[in-house]
Amino acid sequence: MSPASAIPACAPRSPKVHTTLALTCLAALLLSGISNAAAQETPAIRANPDTVRTWNRFADGIYQLHLQHLRDTEVRTETRAGGYPEGSLGGPDFFHEVHYYDAATGRLLSRIQWETAQVQTIHSIQVYLHDDEGRVRVDYYAAYLPVFRNAPMNTLVNLHAYHGELRAFRQFDASGNRRYEQCRGRLEGESLWLDAEFFPMDESVVESDAYRRCFGMLQEQAGEHIDPLHHLRGTAQWPAIRPESAAELDQLISQYEHKRRITPLRGDLRVKAGDAWYLKGDDPQAIAHYDAALEIDPALYEAYFGRGMALTRLGRVEEGIESLDRFLAQAPGSTLGYVQRGLAHLALDRPERAVADLRRALTLDPDNAEARAALQRLGQDG
Repeated sequence: MSPASAIPACAPRSPKVHTTLALTCLAALLLSGISNAAAQETPAIRANPDTVRTWNRFADGIYQLHLQHLRDTEVRTETRAGGYPEGSLGGPDFFHEVHYYDAATGRLLSRIQWETAQVQTIHSIQVYLHDDEGRVRVDYYAAYLPVFRNAPMNTLVNLHAYHGELRAFRQFDASGNRRYEQCRGRLEGESLWLDAEFFPMDESVVESDAYRRCFGMLQEQAGEHIDPLHHLRGTAQWPAIRPESAAELDQLISQYEHKRRITPLRGDLRVKAGDAWYLKGDDPQAIAHYDAALEIDPALYEAYFGRGMALTRLGRVEEGIESLDRFLAQAPGSTLGYVQRGLAHLALDRPERAVADLRRALTLDPDNAEARAALQRLGQDG
């Protein structure tokens, strides 16, 4: 079941999802005459909690890749306003779309539609990863409805391949389901266009020479690409959403509180609210939100990380380590988790445990400056 099973499913037919195309699938809802006020009173759409959790993590991972682009590259941006027809949900000024380009090469790195009336709230996001020749090799996409934001209404990972004058991509959603594939270009001097959206395909098509040349280099399953963080170099930023001012942070907290009243069963929203309260410096409030998130969905292991950070800052370091233990048991590839647990062990004068965690962090991210500096303070080689 999709995160918004009451909404017709629709997948963009191009890996470069332009605004008009990506949002066409919302037309049935947006033009239905539902008022914003009525929509706010509508109960949260019921969905498979595993899918909701998976798709939210997928979208969060895409944003981390975007942050990686901002860290690694000098970026040039272009912005334009956008939205929906007058009288529909969202309205004509619902978002502003920002394109992020590599300033040196002109390559499009990311495209984000930011909601105009909400602080640091993504309406849709697409991030591109390029090969050494500047061609897109993988791109990720997630988009939300203007309301019912329990999870993205659409998630996509596109794997790309190039063979002579042929360009192909194979598309999956965040649950690993193959959604679509397309190949176009020229083969032996003739124009070629192949596409498919129903699987498995007829054997005669799959075994044809044209199909093999188009898709032969693409893997059958999304594999490791299903997790955007697979491509993350270095350590993820936490919290990912960081308002630029205290006033924006207060507005963000107010937004989370409003949304929580509308959709009280959104554990991921509680995690983000906890992160915001942590940024504000109110650790008891942060812990309360993390605890509430885990009551709603015990599999939201991100809450254990935030809880561990807040408990440690409160001086309840042993409890903080216990939370970080539970986080790392479910996220063993988290550099940040090992760094913070190592520092917590250091605060309790447990140098051997601290060194073990900090070295594990450097194994995962050899450039992690925080882990290296802590090891040097302990007289260890960073």
